Amino acid sequence: MAAARVFLALISGSFLILMLYLDLTAPIPPTIIFTVLAALVFVGSLFECHRYKRLHRDKPDLEWQETSERFIDAETGKLVTVYYHQKSGKRRYVAAASDEADAGKA
Repeated sequence: MAAARVFLALISGSFLILMLYLDLTAPIPPTIIFTVLAALVFVGSLFECHRYKRLHRDKPDLEWQETSERFIDAETGKLVTVYYHQKSGKRRYVAAASDEADAGKA
């Protein structure tokens, strides 16, 4: 997954540079729409990885409430439990221990 993000950022960044060069050198920049699209893809690929939260190994303190939400993380294959902090509204994703994950797959 990370390799795909890097590849997308490199391709869209290269395309963005090419389009900016063509926009600046052409008498009437017909490529402005492609420049905008390349910029959107490039910026999106840079910030997409910050959208998803990292997995924590340890359970949070008692202020966090365990939710009933569980899922298998696509990158690690681990069972993930979601915790909720009522005061801040934040969510925390905790990877289950390997024995819990095996029980969740059964």
